[in-house]
Amino acid sequence: MKELSVANVSILVFIMLLSLGAQATPPVLLEASIGKYNLGLNADVLEDINGELTIEQVSNSRYDDQWAASQKIVPNFTFSDSAYWLRVTFTSELTASAVYWFEVAFALQDYLDYYVINEGEITHITQTGDRLPFDSRPYEYRNFLFDFPISPGETKQVYLRLQSHDGIHEPSPIILWDKQSFTFASSAESLGLGLYFGIMVVMVVYNLFIFLMVRDRAYIYYVLYISGFMFWLATYYGYSFQYLWPDSPDWGNQAIPLTSGFWFVFMIHFVSSFLETKRVAPWFERPKQALIVLVLFFMIFSFTGAYASLVSITIVFGISSSIVCLIVGYLCLRAGLRQAKFFLLAWTTLLVSLTVFSLKIAGFLPSIFVVEKSVQIGSVLEVMLLSLGLADRINVLKSEKILAQEESIRASESSLKLKNDLLTSVSHELRTPMNAILGGLQVAQTHPLERLKPPFDIVQDGASEMMCLVNDILTHTEIQSQSLHIESTNTAMLPLLQIIRRRYQKLCKEKNMSLCWQVDQDLPEWLLVDERKLQIIFSKLLDNAVKFTDQGNIHFSLSCNREESPWRLILLVEDNGIGIEKTKQQHIFDAFTQSEGGFQRGFSGLGIGLAICCSLTEAIGGKLTLRSKVGLGSSFRVELPVLAGKQPEEPEEKSLASAALPILIVEDNAVNQRIMIKMLQKLGYRTLISNNGSEALETLKKNEVSVVLMDLQMPIMDGFCCAERIRARTDDICGVPIIAVTANLMDADKAHCVKSGMNDFLEKPVKLTNLQSSLSQYVESPSSKSSS
Repeated sequence: MKELSVANVSILVFIMLLSLGAQATPPVLLEASIGKYNLGLNADVLEDINGELTIEQVSNSRYDDQWAASQKIVPNFTFSDSAYWLRVTFTSELTASAVYWFEVAFALQDYLDYYVINEGEITHITQTGDRLPFDSRPYEYRNFLFDFPISPGETKQVYLRLQSHDGIHEPSPIILWDKQSFTFASSAESLGLGLYFGIMVVMVVYNLFIFLMVRDRAYIYYVLYISGFMFWLATYYGYSFQYLWPDSPDWGNQAIPLTSGFWFVFMIHFVSSFLETKRVAPWFERPKQALIVLVLFFMIFSFTGAYASLVSITIVFGISSSIVCLIVGYLCLRAGLRQAKFFLLAWTTLLVSLTVFSLKIAGFLPSIFVVEKSVQIGSVLEVMLLSLGLADRINVLKSEKILAQEESIRASESSLKLKNDLLTSVSHELRTPMNAILGGLQVAQTHPLERLKPPFDIVQDGASEMMCLVNDILTHTEIQSQSLHIESTNTAMLPLLQIIRRRYQKLCKEKNMSLCWQVDQDLPEWLLVDERKLQIIFSKLLDNAVKFTDQGNIHFSLSCNREESPWRLILLVEDNGIGIEKTKQQHIFDAFTQSEGGFQRGFSGLGIGLAICCSLTEAIGGKLTLRSKVGLGSSFRVELPVLAGKQPEEPEEKSLASAALPILIVEDNAVNQRIMIKMLQKLGYRTLISNNGSEALETLKKNEVSVVLMDLQMPIMDGFCCAERIRARTDDICGVPIIAVTANLMDADKAHCVKSGMNDFLEKPVKLTNLQSSLSQYVESPSSKSSS
């Protein structure tokens, strides 16, 4: 009897467990104090093996016994051809109606149907997914975001249907947000991703510049490897689909295996070049070629569309090739290759991060923060470690190849024009994305959220520093290409000196130094000089003094000798910094001395500041001299020929265009279009957009505008041709003010703008204050118009 009782109890417990599994998961109670609900464990799951069930069927009570409570924080169905239904029930304990946002936080979900059911009636239906055009989504967001309205006391159900085109389901977090919590979380995530991609872009630009200077193939392989990896990650996170090909979902899915294959190829090339395998491990050449061929076949195979197979191949191939590279690094280290230690540290970090990420995709690891961000964390550490290894490699190569440097210099002289053209092109192209970054920051810094100001200021400072480097390279290229022109204008000296003094007083204060500022009282108020080049000379000498002085004083002295003809402007900048060895003083004004000499090593910068300063001084007709002793400091003396200037006459008051008229933006870059629109909206102006000069001419025929903001480099018709066509007209359009907005602001470019009939120039990246100042000369201020 006792044994029968135990058996009965066991059967009863088993039946109770079965009935418990068939019960629906309790509803999620919505409270005003909670802004985020992770719904993985609050969902019921139904597997639709044939993928044929409809919302009417799965919401019917006849299918209740097929639902099972989710056992995972993040739903992950891995490799399966089935469709999966998720059901979450919500009950509102709110005191007022609210609209939440329901997020499926995986950008590559192929097909996703979203339903909201209230009292048996379907109230919301959205069918979207990674295999459909981007505009099928309710919101322009890289993940999937849906409205979920609910009233006090209401109970609603959300049904999700997830289906994969390829038979692979990756982890898809499902989250319910109130709008404020989502905005804060997405801003923080965007800031984090922005910092990550910013670091990667900086490393790409940094190593690209080094490649342009040293012509070492390891750097270009490294740049292509990082760029491919970054593009693959951007595609995986959904940014490429959102911004690059929103109407081409098939290409978006094709891009994942193609970009992964791209960075695999250049990763292998980089490993071979960095570790000098031809010399240290020649046996690796055949496996290297085999790996490259396999990757190329993999990229071709990707066009078959077998995505699930491709993912499996990618995981296996990625981990195995990383292990092979790790073995090669270890053997090179044993062979005495110094940079191999940096490689082993970096590659171990990457291998661990890729392994963690691959195990997440395969469903063996949960989708938690550390796992999700493992690739970002690992790749940043790897990039930094490899950059240190590349820097160390330069020192090794310099000591090994010192006898070959003379021949390299002669070869570089023969290709100087090509180098200058390339540097000019790189500098110009960098200004376009930097215009978007700095312009966007200026707009973003007007946002009322004060907690975002410090990180924005950090990004602003970093972007501004990068622009200074780009400007230095562009100025140096302009000098080397002999396209420099001296344009003397009447210059007010006091405002110019005040700007320079404020900046360097701040820099000296940050280093606990003092700036002794001495300007001769007899210095003329107006001089006829090239103001821009004079400011560069002053700034470069002061930059040099501040950089190489850690304590003490910096002395700035300016006077004018009127006894000579022409007058001589005399500048003296003295510091008590580290000084310069006598043997190196004769080369200190050579370009890129920093990468060759020892006195600047360990300091930031490209090493072209003094070269620019010397070249500009000579172009003006002046003389730059140096006196220095190691440990005691340096003294730079500049003498420049100047003429007496005069205060320009007040221009006649001219009529301004009405602020009610729109401003025409002629720009082919969509990002720059959005930034310029935001800036003009901030100033209170309306805008029209044209993508090239031809469109601008058609727009001007149909619309009256106050000003034209004209880019120069555009397809179909460039800005120069468009300006000439406008000025050649015989109607009222011919007189519209045209302001060039461009990265091409070398002297030759300015002359071309004037010849084409443009009225003014704005240099990219455009500053909001400069834009406002330039517009004030041609169009009324919206604020003054409204006040009148």
